[in-house]
Amino acid sequence: MTQPPGSWGQPNPNDPTSTPPYQQPAYGQPQPGYDPNAGYPPQPGYPQQPGYPQQPYGSAPQAYATPDDKTWALVSHFGGAAGTLIGIFGWVGPLIAYMNKGATSPVVRAHAVAALNFFIVISGALLVLYIAGLVVPFWAIDFLLGLLEFAVWVVGILFGVLNGIKANKGEMPKYPISLGLVK
Repeated sequence: MTQPPGSWGQPNPNDPTSTPPYQQPAYGQPQPGYDPNAGYPPQPGYPQQPGYPQQPYGSAPQAYATPDDKTWALVSHFGGAAGTLIGIFGWVGPLIAYMNKGATSPVVRAHAVAALNFFIVISGALLVLYIAGLVVPFWAIDFLLGLLEFAVWVVGILFGVLNGIKANKGEMPKYPISLGLVK
């Protein structure tokens, strides 16, 4: 059985664009004609879309202008988690970051607003569940309210820490619940 030309990594003598395997770039090397200063390499058949960052392929995004911005972004997430650990004070850390650097740094403002919107909801839910647990006289419902309060508490701490880790890497946070009270 004879293989047709060009199969199994062999160059096709009838195709002028076919190159032998030894002339192809190594794994991880840029394609011939690729300009690293032009942005992401264009895909065949798809033009470069406007709005994509114009940075060399494979370079890390520059999210923070100063180390101070990174510190305040981390304060907004980890401060929210610490406030939730204490009780219903998860909104205090993001509010401090928002008030300190929100007017001067758009990155810190975005992190603080996302964390503040999430931790307002978590703190409100914890407060309502705590009051409901005090008011309800039946022990079985009180036990279920306590379990629900514990679950909300764990979710608040967990998402605060996870988004703090993302903020440390320069990524924007993604909280599951947000009412959009702070713009």
